[in-house]
Amino acid sequence: MRLSIITFLLILISGGLHAQETKKHLIKPKGTLSETRLVLSGFGSDILIEGTTGSDIEIFSEGFEEKPERAEGLRSLSDMAMENTSIGLNVEYKGNEVIVMPASRRSQDAEYVFKVPRSIKIKLADNSFKSNNVEVKGMNNEVELSCQSGDIFIENVTGPIVAKTISGDIEIKFSNLNQKLPSSINTISGDIDITISQSDKSSFSISSISGEVYTDLDLKVEKTGKSVYDFDIDIQVDVNEDMERAMKETEKAMKDHEKALKEMEKETEKHMIKGHRSVVAPVPPVPPQVPFHFNWATPSGIGSKFQAELNGGGVNFDISSISGDVYLRKSE
Repeated sequence: MRLSIITFLLILISGGLHAQETKKHLIKPKGTLSETRLVLSGFGSDILIEGTTGSDIEIFSEGFEEKPERAEGLRSLSDMAMENTSIGLNVEYKGNEVIVMPASRRSQDAEYVFKVPRSIKIKLADNSFKSNNVEVKGMNNEVELSCQSGDIFIENVTGPIVAKTISGDIEIKFSNLNQKLPSSINTISGDIDITISQSDKSSFSISSISGEVYTDLDLKVEKTGKSVYDFDIDIQVDVNEDMERAMKETEKAMKDHEKALKEMEKETEKHMIKGHRSVVAPVPPVPPQVPFHFNWATPSGIGSKFQAELNGGGVNFDISSISGDVYLRKSE
């Protein structure tokens, strides 16, 4: 569906759609643009939000069907709000917020393009489990997206970014990284792909339970997390340094710890056989620290979590996926 939105926008800009097929609604923000927040809620279709140099919020709609002529003067019992835009939406002002939501069931099937001042804030809360995608381009203020099902694509932004989805991939390309507020990217079932400049400064916390983490950035590791066995493999090392040796030593450390656990179980069984009712299990030896930046939850490599710095650290950046890989790459 992402391609259909882009195609729609290109046709729209070139004037290729007939007037009766495309409608536009104009919103004039109240107050300072940098303090204005556009809040989108309840949309069940794909959405494109594009930053512009203008001062107005323009909403373009394709596919919205007007109510039948026989319904003139009547209202639909399925309407969610009062339609006050002629494109199936309800617009309300609340302080610095401009709140936009579908007004009728018919607007759930339409596609909407929002062309907005790039300096305003964006917040989208999608509670629908329909598979709809969200695309944001060219914004230089806060962007907060929360989706149930669908992919999130964000391009040419500075952040801060808060993006969450239950089922979908998240792809973000930063023009540069805002240093004032932290960013947080999370998905339960999907991959995360983030591109930033090698010259940016950031302090990362990255984790994936059933996936892996890949990067070509020159990161320095600060601290690893704890494994299911509750011990650390924690020595500072560059992510591209001595990987093969680190892998071997990590696996050896895990095997030594498992061996100690088995010996502890044998000792416990001996005490039980001798009739001891109260047994104090021996404490297994702590495995040696090894030079590796990932924290492996098991010897097979399930689960990883680490914290790392880029260019000495900077704004906090949290990235996590439960079922999916994480890609952290430098821009060209």
